[in-house]
Amino acid sequence: MPLPVAFVTNACATVKKKAFRLLYPFGLDVGGHEIQRVREASRKGPLLLLPNHKSYLDFLIVSYICFQYKLPLPHVVSGDNLNFPLVRCIFIYDILF
Repeated sequence: MPLPVAFVTNACATVKKKAFRLLYPFGLDVGGHEIQRVREASRKGPLLLLPNHKSYLDFLIVSYICFQYKLPLPHVVSGDNLNFPLVRCIFIYDILF
């Protein structure tokens, strides 16, 4: 039986919040004006966000910021490089987030 989406979403948010606080002790700098611009653009149509993929953290941070600011949640496309058991399971649930 699959887990309820709200439970998985909130669980992922909690884990990411704690992890990002450890990784970035000074926080993530997100400008309110930029968030408002993204929010307005998302009302006009679909958005295409292109993180640079220097690490796997970029799309995790983007989805976390979207969740925190109540923006539409992104769909993440990945290749076979994420196709190993534990990580794949985590990222599949994270797409729901």
